[in-house]
Amino acid sequence: MQTKIKLRKKIYTTILLILAFLFFIILGTWQIDKYSNQKTNKDLLISINNKPQVKIKDVERNLYQHLYREITLQGYWDYENIQFSTNIVRYGVLGKDILVPFNVVNDMNILVNRGWAPVQLIPNAVLNLKMKKTNTVEGRIYIPPKKQVRALNNNEWLGFSIESISQSVGYNMSNWMIIENAKIKIGDEYTRYSILPKEFPVNQNILVNNDIFHLGYAFTWYSFSILTIFGMIHVYKN
Repeated sequence: MQTKIKLRKKIYTTILLILAFLFFIILGTWQIDKYSNQKTNKDLLISINNKPQVKIKDVERNLYQHLYREITLQGYWDYENIQFSTNIVRYGVLGKDILVPFNVVNDMNILVNRGWAPVQLIPNAVLNLKMKKTNTVEGRIYIPPKKQVRALNNNEWLGFSIESISQSVGYNMSNWMIIENAKIKIGDEYTRYSILPKEFPVNQNILVNNDIFHLGYAFTWYSFSILTIFGMIHVYKN
C-alpha cells in the first residue's frame, strides 16, 4: 500500500515538474521573442535616424514607409485652434502636450505636437511659442493610433485622435502629425531628468526601449527550467 502511495506521489510530482518545465520554457521563449522584436525596431530606427529629411510629396505617396522620418515644412500656425492632450505626467509633474494645427502653403493642415509643459505653466509656454513667430516646423513624422477619445472643456483631450481634433477645429487635417524637434533616443542615450527644465514647452523625444533586459529575463526563466530537470532526476532516483 505504501509503495503504491509513494509511486503515486512520484508520478504527481513528476507531472508538476514537467508542467513547470514547459511553463518556464514558454516564458523564456517569450522574452527572447520580445528581445528580437525590440532589436529589429531599434535597428530600424537607427537606420531612419541616418536618413535625410523626407519631402512632403513622398510622405503622401507612402506614409507608413516614412514613419519617424525628419521633415521641414513652411506655412503658418493656427493658434486660434490650439488643443491640449492633458493628464500627462513628466518629471513627476502633471502637465499637458500642446497641439497646434499647422497650415501648409499647399492647403494641407497638419497637427503638430509642440511639446509638454506643467499645468500651471501652460499659458507661459503657449506665449513662448507665439513669440517665436516662425513660419517653419521641423520634426519627425508620427501616426497616432485611431481611437475613441474623451473631450474635456477648453479644447482639452484625454488622449487624442486627429479625426476628433479635425471635427473640433472645423477643417480636415492629414492622418499623420509632426512631433516638433523630436530626437530618436536609443537605450542608455535617453536620460530622465530629475530637475525641471528652465523653459517650456519641452520637446518630445522618441524613445527606443532598452532590449537587453529581456535577455536577462530569458536567462532567469531558462535557469528555472533547468532546475526542474534536476528536480525530476531527484524524484526518479528516490
